[in-house]
Amino acid sequence: MASHGIEGATLPGDLLIKGATVLTSAQACEASAGDILIRDGIIAQVGPGLVADGVPVFHADGCLAIPGLINAHLHSPGNLMRGTLDGLPLE
Repeated sequence: MASHGIEGATLPGDLLIKGATVLTSAQACEASAGDILIRDGIIAQVGPGLVADGVPVFHADGCLAIPGLINAHLHSPGNLMRGTLDGLPLE
């Protein structure tokens, strides 16, 4: 099993994620081993055994990848109020 990390130079917007457990809506929520090719910051291809010459590779063995997932549950705005309302009841 390869260690996690990116082989290649800086990320120019192209990236090949190799060996992840990929979960897509097209698979009816079934996970399978596969790769994700990103071109110019956009998901271009998802599937097993993808090859892209000259593209940096991220070895994602043991990682779960959900292409296209947008995190709609973020607590960052709560950081603005941190420490200002300490000691008040949460009711």
